[in-house]
Amino acid sequence: MKDKKFILAFIPARGGSKGIPKKNIIKLNNKPLIQYTLDLCRKNLNVDDYFVSTDSREIKKVLSKLDYINEYKRPKNLSNDSASMVDTVLHGVKWYEKKNKVKVNSIILLQPTSPIRDIDELNSAINFFRKKKLKSLFSACDMRESPYECIELSKNLNS
Repeated sequence: MKDKKFILAFIPARGGSKGIPKKNIIKLNNKPLIQYTLDLCRKNLNVDDYFVSTDSREIKKVLSKLDYINEYKRPKNLSNDSASMVDTVLHGVKWYEKKNKVKVNSIILLQPTSPIRDIDELNSAINFFRKKKLKSLFSACDMRESPYECIELSKNLNS
């Protein structure tokens, strides 16, 4: 199909986490957290390929045990708490395009810290995105908690 856009599932898996150290490879039900996302991508997710962006040797070792070989290493300036996800994705996609000689048109961001996903819902959204020739699409859900419990206000409103 000449018109078909190349969709890449982008999996950001940074090694340094202050809240929960090594959270992307912590075991949940005897599987590393990142494995849930890899399994989803391997289970007929309607994308052209998937790509893990990591800076961690330890995550790369886990990926290797899961039969995912990762040559890409996220740079340090895109691996800290203040790094922008947009910059991280742009850098990784640029590397991926050069390595694979392909033009990525669209990205689906799959964070390993959200392991419970319905593949049918994702594929439905991806098919809708393709069919309607959309430029972007995002998902949202109702919050269970009050927004006041999710936002911390500073006494100094200028900071």
